[in-house]
Amino acid sequence: MHSDSMINAKADFALLCALSESHKDEHVQVVMLLEHDIESCHAAMAQVDPSTFASRRDYRIALIELRKQKLSESMSATIQALRDLKVRVEGGCVTPTVVVCGPAVKIVQSLHLPGVLHASLDAVIPVSLGSESTSPEAPRRSA
Repeated sequence: MHSDSMINAKADFALLCALSESHKDEHVQVVMLLEHDIESCHAAMAQVDPSTFASRRDYRIALIELRKQKLSESMSATIQALRDLKVRVEGGCVTPTVVVCGPAVKIVQSLHLPGVLHASLDAVIPVSLGSESTSPEAPRRSA
């Protein structure tokens, strides 16, 4: 796959290797950090008065919903641009990260979007439980 300075700046080493070794139609799954307006989010959350809620739980729920709304507003253009590339986009509701899956050529194109700040290859992380090692798909439990 073609490499340029923007891709090198945004992609981690594992993703760069995967993109350079993959065929353009081979599917790659990445985790992307998207540009977002954190200041606007914090300012809006600071305006919420906890005394107007019946419980601390209700206050917390209101803050979470407000955060979701502000993130959605600030990332919607980038998420739509990713979807326009015909890649699968998941997440981005509570944090400014999304999982993107699609052909390697589309992942490379997505790295040129100004709203994409960083991308990492998504991979299965092995879990070590003491002396045993297992993958997340097949957790083992001790008796």
